[in-house]
Formats: sequence, C-alpha cells, structure tokens
Amino acid sequence: MPDANAIVLVNYKNQTLYTFDGDPNRDQKSAGLWTPAAAPQFADAVGDFNFILRTDGIKQWTYKGKGLYTYANDFSPDDAYGIGTDKQFKV
Repeated sequence: MPDANAIVLVNYKNQTLYTFDGDPNRDQKSAGLWTPAAAPQFADAVGDFNFILRTDGIKQWTYKGKGLYTYANDFSPDDAYGIGTDKQFKV
C-alpha cells in the first residue's frame, strides 16, 4: 500500500504491518499495543515472507526474518499511528 513516506506492507484487512527489531518471543505483546500477524496453519513461505512458531504457540508471519505485527491504535486501513511509538517497531 502506498504511504506518504514509502510503500508499506499490509495484512488482509489492509492494516499497516510493522517489523520488530528483536526476538519475537521477547516482544511487547503483553503491553497490548502490538499483535503478532498470525499465519494460517497451512501457510507456506513465499519469497521474503516466512513464519516462525513462537513459544506462546502463535504461528507468526515474518518478513526478511523479522516478526510482523499490527498496532492496536491503527483503526482504519490508512492508519500508521505505530510509527515512532517504539524504536524497535518499524513500518
């Protein structure tokens, strides 16, 4: 999806996806702001997209080895309010 700054990844609901610069098993999921992008049970890797099985049992999409997330305060498809809220999460 085109954004004012670049092309961004989105999920099936057209919500902005963010990458996490760290171990997805040590993310801030408990803070309630970042939700791992869950991969379907029968998902296959495609190009730079792959998945990991987290210690909490979630099969999470990754992009170039980094976990993908949505941000809780992005309500509409054009929202990207997670930008700049945490230096470890990037669009």
